[in-house]
Amino acid sequence: MKKSTTQKLNAAIPVIVFALLVAVGVIGRFVFRESWPNFTPTAAVALFAGFYFARGWTAALVPMCVMALSNLWLPVYQSPAEVVVVYLAVLLPVAIGRLVKRGPSVQGFCLLALVPSLVFYLTTNLAVWCCTPMYSHTWAGFVRCYYVALPFYRWMLEGDVVFLAMTFGAYAAVRWLSSGSALPILQVPTWTEVARLVKPQPAVVPARR
Repeated sequence: MKKSTTQKLNAAIPVIVFALLVAVGVIGRFVFRESWPNFTPTAAVALFAGFYFARGWTAALVPMCVMALSNLWLPVYQSPAEVVVVYLAVLLPVAIGRLVKRGPSVQGFCLLALVPSLVFYLTTNLAVWCCTPMYSHTWAGFVRCYYVALPFYRWMLEGDVVFLAMTFGAYAAVRWLSSGSALPILQVPTWTEVARLVKPQPAVVPARR
């Protein structure tokens, strides 16, 4: 009987994690919307989903549900192309999470905090410039589009760093409390590994064309 209860609980944990990630992602898109636009946990929950879930499609459903549900109460996008680019951009953290799962490291964790917001900034603003009438389709309009979006990029980057640390930190704490094992991604490299990384390498002469 006890074994059956444990099995049911283990089977329910992924469902609970999925619902919790979606809830945090949806609520998080509104909490700081007025003061710090784009300071959201969207990338963090997507990345953690890629890291946590065994099936890729399950992980991908997390940011898709977050975006679809929260967008019911947010202004509509200005073009179908913008919608496609935005949704593809929020899937990138899922892919990164799955890659880091194969070989977790401190360097990988730092990379996670930087890539999603940068890709989102570059791709979505290009879609806005190309496919909406917000900016003139000139070099000046292109530059202005990216310049005006810089504060939003900063807030997104800050949100990614904060919420990634909170998400993976909470997971590490839960694992430590339940089994005494820390999350592998938070393991710090040894001094030998650090020395190997910073050791000067012999110069390589590039091949001629």
